[in-house]
Amino acid sequence: MTWQDILSVLFAGLVLKFYDWFMARGGHRVDTNWTAKLNQKLEAQRNEYTREIELLRAEIAERSEIFAAARASLHIGFVAAHPRISDAVANLWSSILKIRKFSTEMSFVHEIFMPDEIEDPAMFEKIKSLIPHLSDEEFSARIKEFEGIEEVRPFLSESLWRKYFLYRAFAFRLAFKMKEERARGKFYAWNKNWNGASDESTIISFVGPILEEKLLGQLIKLGPPGIHRRILDEMEKKMLDEMNEWIFGRRFSSLSVEEHERVRRFLSSSPPSGKTQSEV
Repeated sequence: MTWQDILSVLFAGLVLKFYDWFMARGGHRVDTNWTAKLNQKLEAQRNEYTREIELLRAEIAERSEIFAAARASLHIGFVAAHPRISDAVANLWSSILKIRKFSTEMSFVHEIFMPDEIEDPAMFEKIKSLIPHLSDEEFSARIKEFEGIEEVRPFLSESLWRKYFLYRAFAFRLAFKMKEERARGKFYAWNKNWNGASDESTIISFVGPILEEKLLGQLIKLGPPGIHRRILDEMEKKMLDEMNEWIFGRRFSSLSVEEHERVRRFLSSSPPSGKTQSEV
């Protein structure tokens, strides 16, 4: 054993003696005091966290009450407005039926004749006899019959109103085309204007926002006759879907056969609130 080993042993012994003496003199009290202070700090922190949690719970409860009140208010408002919404949808559908009738009267020949037959000069008089004669004043009067529908716009979604607006514009353009061609002495295919030029870009501007490009392509690919009527029918279906969802919360295409019939009966009923169809 070297002197270094001897000194290490002596130093360790002195440290142990000092520890025994320190504990005998009350060192354990220091250890106890330090533990007590640590526990106090932990308890204070725990209390602070508890207080913050309680404040958070109170705030959440308050906001939940505000949200519930707002939701109840919205529900009450919707219930109060629902009869007006139903009236608006019924009047809109009545207007659509009138547009369909007018459009069919004017462009029915495109549902039974092929484009080359429509454009055949030898067929002009026969086709002319199937189309009502309307002067510019008479045509304008027919258009004005639909002005009253503007009154129901606040009770319809803007999306539904835009679909109706584009549908009406497309149908009226077809009707005007036939009136002009009848007066000018020459009929053209459904996708040409009254001057005989292609009208496809204008047609797409009316139809494109409602019908997907793929669907429109499929309708056109089926070929004549009746392409324009298939397009109008699909536009009507889009509006029916939105009307149904607006009132019943479900799209028309997702309903059962019985539900389809119930909705059709509702939409086919006379306009509510004492209005006649001529007032729409």
